[in-house]
Amino acid sequence: MKKAIRILHIVGVMDQGGVETLLMNIYRNIDKSMIQFDFLTHSTQKGFFDDEIKLLGGKIYSVISPFSLKGIFQYKKQLTCFFTKHPEHTIVHSHMNTFSGMILNIIKSPKIKTRIAHSHTTLAANKIKTPLSILAKFFGQNAITHYFSCSQDAAKWGFGKYSDQAIIFKNAIELEKYQFSEASRKQYRNKLNLKNKYVVGHVGRFNEIKNHNFLINIHENLIKKEKDARLLLVGDGPLLSTIKKKVQNRGLHDSVIFLGNREDVDKLLCAIDIFVFPSINEGLGIVAIEAQTSGLNCLVSDTLPSEVKVTPLLKYLSLDSGSDHWALHIQKYKKIKKERDKFYLKIKKQGYDIKEMSIWLQKFYLKCNKENEKRT
Repeated sequence: MKKAIRILHIVGVMDQGGVETLLMNIYRNIDKSMIQFDFLTHSTQKGFFDDEIKLLGGKIYSVISPFSLKGIFQYKKQLTCFFTKHPEHTIVHSHMNTFSGMILNIIKSPKIKTRIAHSHTTLAANKIKTPLSILAKFFGQNAITHYFSCSQDAAKWGFGKYSDQAIIFKNAIELEKYQFSEASRKQYRNKLNLKNKYVVGHVGRFNEIKNHNFLINIHENLIKKEKDARLLLVGDGPLLSTIKKKVQNRGLHDSVIFLGNREDVDKLLCAIDIFVFPSINEGLGIVAIEAQTSGLNCLVSDTLPSEVKVTPLLKYLSLDSGSDHWALHIQKYKKIKKERDKFYLKIKKQGYDIKEMSIWLQKFYLKCNKENEKRT
């Protein structure tokens, strides 16, 4: 029996972020007798999905070196050593955004025939551009054999003049899982003491990009107008303690609920009344797709790409319009009632079914492998 092809995904750490969730959704749906996923991370910490990856037959490796001009030679040495020890990885799929070209250039060799760079964002996570990040964005394009991106904007940002070569790979989800359920809504609203409350929800890692600071400002304005408003925050991250302190200092602790990382986001979306997502930037914003699938009205920043608007439920607002303007819109949506369980079918028609996208990607990897074997 022929062994499964092992695809190496290069990531930061397999925590509960949008990119990582997409990879796991694909991994769960591919035929693992034909395709197996391994992960090369850039962290020694245990990722949220590590245990599940191992249960599914995947392997997790790590390479640690600072992304800096001083550390680049050490990093190159570590990568070279890793691929010498693991010749089974002839297809490499990098999700490191700015640094993908540089990484793929380092590992470029006749043995690693398929080198995929995947752009998931429209802006570097760090606003302050380091000399290495500036070089990395334009370094190594000749090492990339295939360009992937989650949107046209992400392709333009990540690949510049090569963006027209990018395959737009939709950040698909498990649609049926996110279909609205009245039973789940009642169960979770009772469990979280949200009965008769107007619940605003947000799902995202606590970092600068997700803009929780602005979100708390929005809620502070909203609670003055709607005493029964509650803000439900799902996620973890480096700025969590800072945001908790701000909530405490503003006297909002009774109306803000921190839930941490959760595996039941689909049920929590059923429990909330409106989804708010004021990110500074996003390559796509997959959780906004999930929220629309659950039939939620969504207010998102106009920095998100046009592809995220898959239903009339989503409305763009400018971050420059201010937190009070956002609060007024949230208040307005309180009166809008609709049947929430029908929207997943509309999104399915637009190609956001993870099962279909997983089949497409599986065929793509198999085709690459077949072509690689011919060239051997």
